[in-house]
Amino acid sequence: MPPRKRALAAIDANTQRPAKRVNEGDKPRRERTDVKDMFASRAFEGQYEYICFPRPSWGRDDDSEEEDEGKPHKDDESRSMYKKPASEHPDWKWITMKESHDLLVEWNRLSACCNPSNFNAYIYNDFHGYGIVDLVLEEAIKAFHREVTPQKRPYNFHQMWAVVAALAHFLNGGRADAAFHVDDGEKIFEMISLLGCMILTALNEIERIGQLKAESEFRDLGYVMALWWRWGGEGLTTGLGDAEEKEDGEDTDWCDLIVAYAKKAGIELAKQGVYGLERGLRDVDVEALEGKAKVDRWGWKKMFKAYNENRMGTPWMVGPAGPKPGESFNFMEWTREERADAAFDKKDPLADFTDEQIASGELAMA
Repeated sequence: MPPRKRALAAIDANTQRPAKRVNEGDKPRRERTDVKDMFASRAFEGQYEYICFPRPSWGRDDDSEEEDEGKPHKDDESRSMYKKPASEHPDWKWITMKESHDLLVEWNRLSACCNPSNFNAYIYNDFHGYGIVDLVLEEAIKAFHREVTPQKRPYNFHQMWAVVAALAHFLNGGRADAAFHVDDGEKIFEMISLLGCMILTALNEIERIGQLKAESEFRDLGYVMALWWRWGGEGLTTGLGDAEEKEDGEDTDWCDLIVAYAKKAGIELAKQGVYGLERGLRDVDVEALEGKAKVDRWGWKKMFKAYNENRMGTPWMVGPAGPKPGESFNFMEWTREERADAAFDKKDPLADFTDEQIASGELAMA
C-alpha cells in the first residue's frame, strides 16, 4: 500500500519563511516569524517617535492666503509647534516621525547642493534636475527597496514608512520639481511609475501587519496618503507601466488606488490636513479596494529590477565640466579647482570655508 499523503497546510502570505536547508550538517531551520510580530517588536520611539511641524502651505484652508509652496505657515502658533511631541498634541494634523524629518532635511540639503545657481555656476540646463534624481529620488527608491526586501534581517516597517512619508513631503515641497523637467522623458516616466508602485507597496505592507485603518499606529497614514494623491493628481501620468496588462484586471492607476485604499481603511483623504483635495476627489469614482494583502501584490520587485537594470543612474551624462560616470552631482564633493572652473567668476564659491567644514555635510545652501 502506498504511503498516505500528508494534508497540505495553508500557507500564510504574511509569514516570512527561511530558506530550506536539506543537507546533513546544516544549521537547524529558524522558526517562522509573523510580520505582525516583527512590527509589534519595534516601538514608535527614538527616531520613530512622532513629532509636530509647522502648518505647511498645503495645510492652509483659506483661498485668500498666499504661501510659498512647501514653506511653513507664518502664524506664531504654527511655528511654535515645531518638534513638539505629537502625543501631547493629538489634534495637530501635521506630524511626522523624527526619522522622516531628518531624511527630509538631508534631501533638501542635497537638492540645494546640486543646484548650480547656488554656486554662481553653470554646467548644463538639466544638471540640477538630474542631480535631484541621482542624489535624492533614486537613493530614496533604493532605501525603500532595502526595507521591503530585507536580507537576513527582520522587516523594519517603521523605516519603510519613514522613507515613504519623507518622500511625500519632498515631492510636494517644490524642491523636486526640476527633476521632472529633464530631457530624458522616458526615464522620468518610468521613475514616476516606480514611485507610484512604491506607495502602493507600502500600503500593502501596512495592510499585511493590520495597520491599514483610520486609527493606525502609523499616525500620519491618512496624511501621507493625501500628500501622495496630491502630488500624483497634479497632471502626472499615474499608471504602473506594463502592470496595466495584469490578467486579473485590477485597476493600476496608482492615484485611484490610493483612494481605494483610503476607502478600505475608512480614511477621508480630504480631511487629513492637505488643502484643496475635495475638488479633485469629486472626479474619482472608485470603490474600496477588494482582496487581501499579499506579498508583493503590486509587483515592486519586478518593476525595481527593470528600473535598476535599465534606468538607475545617469551613465550618459558627459560634458566639459562633468559629471562623468562615477562622479558626483554634489558641488560639495568637487575639488576647489572644479568648482572654480564651473563658476562664472572663476573663483571657488566656497573659498571662505575650510575643507573640514565643506566635508562635514553641515553647510546649508540657499
